[in-house]
Amino acid sequence: MPVVPEISDAEIAYAEGILLPSGKHFDAERQRYIKDWRTIDLQAVPGSGKTTALLAKLVILERHFPLKGSPGVLVISHSNAAVDEIKRRLCKSSPRLFDYPHFNGTIQSFVDAFLAAPYYTMKYGRRPERIDASGYEKLAAEFMQTPMPGFTADEQRRARSFLVRTRCASSYRFHFVENEVRLASDVFGLPLDIRRPGDQHSPGYTNWTTTETARVAAWLTAFKERILKFGVLCYDDAYFLAERAIAEVPRLATLVRLRFPLVFVDEMQDMAPHQCRLLEKLFFSESAPIECFQRIGDRNQAIYNGSGDFDVQTTWANRRETLTLVNSQRLSPQNARVLPPFAFAEDARFEIQGCNTAAIKPHLLVYNDQTSSQLLPFFAQLIARLLANGQIEPTAPRVFTAIAWNTLWEAMADRAGKSRLVDFFPDFKRVRRETATEFDNLTDYLRSFDRRDKSLWSARNAILRAILAGLRVADVREPVSGSLFTIRSFIAYWRPLKSAAYERLELRLFENSRMLVLGQIEEVKGAIAVILPKQLQHFKKAPGSCDSFIAGPASLEAPVSPGRDQSVNLASYDGIDIRVGSVHSVKGHTHTATLYIETSYYNKYESERLAMPLKGTHLDDSAGKIQKQAARMVYVGFSRPTHLLCCAVHEARVGQHLTDLDRNIWEVLKVTDGSGTP
Repeated sequence: MPVVPEISDAEIAYAEGILLPSGKHFDAERQRYIKDWRTIDLQAVPGSGKTTALLAKLVILERHFPLKGSPGVLVISHSNAAVDEIKRRLCKSSPRLFDYPHFNGTIQSFVDAFLAAPYYTMKYGRRPERIDASGYEKLAAEFMQTPMPGFTADEQRRARSFLVRTRCASSYRFHFVENEVRLASDVFGLPLDIRRPGDQHSPGYTNWTTTETARVAAWLTAFKERILKFGVLCYDDAYFLAERAIAEVPRLATLVRLRFPLVFVDEMQDMAPHQCRLLEKLFFSESAPIECFQRIGDRNQAIYNGSGDFDVQTTWANRRETLTLVNSQRLSPQNARVLPPFAFAEDARFEIQGCNTAAIKPHLLVYNDQTSSQLLPFFAQLIARLLANGQIEPTAPRVFTAIAWNTLWEAMADRAGKSRLVDFFPDFKRVRRETATEFDNLTDYLRSFDRRDKSLWSARNAILRAILAGLRVADVREPVSGSLFTIRSFIAYWRPLKSAAYERLELRLFENSRMLVLGQIEEVKGAIAVILPKQLQHFKKAPGSCDSFIAGPASLEAPVSPGRDQSVNLASYDGIDIRVGSVHSVKGHTHTATLYIETSYYNKYESERLAMPLKGTHLDDSAGKIQKQAARMVYVGFSRPTHLLCCAVHEARVGQHLTDLDRNIWEVLKVTDGSGTP
């Protein structure tokens, strides 16, 4: 086992100098966590600086490298944005954290690299070609057109009919449970309901026989196995393979635990049930526990998951040893006071200590049918007034946001007197946040990089992925293994040559990364249009074999990188710019002023489901699933602002549900038609 350092006050001060603004310090509760190396949970309220506290622990730990036995430190986050943020903040001060034997990445990248790919290699004798959603969907569509050996024409027809009618060719999954491979409708393991397509309640409907159903299941199994053998995996396949690896090759799990006896999982509440389960199996084994497995997050902010049956209280049950951070550096006492009643994952004694010195009461903005179009301008007027009287300091960041749980209507007929975000801001458009790593054309690759990354790392990665996609179109493969190139194998192929060609490649990558960061996409596109044909000639492929990829038109709906300007949903009123978006789009963000607009979900609004929490009474665990979901949305939305928190409710629902709202806590304002002043 590694010997972890005993952290001194001097080392705390060292980390403060790197991570905190001048003159700021870690408070006692964050220092307590930084110095703790046990297997624990850290439950932290919004704005408490939990990730910064974790980074302080890592900064100090890096100073003691190498630890005795040279163990690796594993840092897992849920999203690429979170991983990039850690790298951005620590790459200069603690570069050794990003070298072997350590690993900092998403849960997906960790599972891919240390469980799924090694198990796949042992089973099939080679590494998987690709792990991504778009490549998997394309291959599934191609295989649908070819017969499956070993099945009759009627069996083929039934199976294809099932896939076409249920539209699940690329969405059904293998699920490994009780040492068996079963067909499931999703990664969470819900059994795949195999039956003859059609209206089961119509008089003439007849299901397949038991034998016919079994043969369809066998065909679906063979179809899925065929894609696996081809080497193209969807993201969910990695978890299936990981579960098999842990069950069938215990030594693999043991090696992972030996490599990483120090594990930190940030944003734990965003992990899906299958991800939580896998981490527990791997690192919380009673027979072989690791020294330090720390889960960090806020269970009350669990709004990212793909399962309707997700229950954060059971999926992420607190450890016996649990630390808390209750001091919020973001929230004022006034705003912090309204949050605890929505925290159903905690008991009634749960409190948040708002440490921000802003002194603005939360506002309830009451509108009616005639003034609903004035809600955003009224919010802007209120901000302007608070700026003018100094309650929002002139030096405060000007981040003003209007958010809602539900944004658009799928069909106009669904509106029927109800409201969603688009009804208050008709120009609202859903911005597609591109999670796929593969595109059909060069331009989309170049537009997908993270513009917040000033180190050129993200731009370089986007350029390399674009080059590899062009090579893939021409079926260029690594000469020794016969596998398609990855970024790592591509650079590894060229580096040993020690040639002028390698030096030119690196120089061009640097120059084009710099241009891409400066927004010169067309210039970079032109440069890659020169590089790719030369690469193809080197690998003895026709230079023009990827011309369609280079010249292909960009998507009509462009992929959006995390740093891209979101002016498409920007409302401006007399110099006050208000960003308009969903609650999901602002999770983890800090605003100066936030307007939470309640919206219709399953024909009810937040004020109907959450009247008691809005009036200060804690929501208990007997609440229904949708009520808990609504509470998490409000908790996340209400916890964004440093200064002004507003909630907009129609006057009819105020009169029905919120007549006895505590005016000592809430300032209630009626939205005017534009002629009045807030």
